[in-house]
Amino acid sequence: MSEQDLQNLVAAAVRAVLEQLGQQTEAPAAKGPVVRVLIADTERGLDFALASLKAGPARVRLEYVLTSGRQSQVTTAFVREQGGASKVLTEAEAGCPLALARGADAVVAASLDRPSAMRVALTMPETFASKFLFEALRRGRPTIIATDGWAWEAPEATPQMRQALAEPVGRLEVFGAVCSPASELGGALAAALAS
Repeated sequence: MSEQDLQNLVAAAVRAVLEQLGQQTEAPAAKGPVVRVLIADTERGLDFALASLKAGPARVRLEYVLTSGRQSQVTTAFVREQGGASKVLTEAEAGCPLALARGADAVVAASLDRPSAMRVALTMPETFASKFLFEALRRGRPTIIATDGWAWEAPEATPQMRQALAEPVGRLEVFGAVCSPASELGGALAAALAS
């Protein structure tokens, strides 16, 4: 073996080691807080929510969960593309909503229907979505909820009706949730993770 062959062999070995070290140092950089994002039984504000979360805080792993009512209408590919998802799960793949909430650093309800919000506000969770959110709040996880699907800001309603429609917002905020328009979820999430 000539000296040139030996130098080429050493150079190739060094390149291989450096490439491997580069891959090992890049992997942890992708890690960050796990944010589980719920897409429940309403379409109102979903496009705004996905765009806001995608443009939201950096170094966050967004894992989306589609409830059974949404699986046929919202495709996994759409959520990956529009929401910057690192993972998209169906309700069946996600398993237990309580364990799902426990394993998250923060929880976002990108679309939530009024009945599910009321179940959480009244501490009577019955559905996958309400159990998931209730457990996150109970465990003190930062929880951000889009209110677009509740129609609680109905300008044509009487003051008493507007107050009744807004009641879940007040209750959820008392429990520690941040209630926000869908278009502001990214900013609310960044603020919650920073505190």
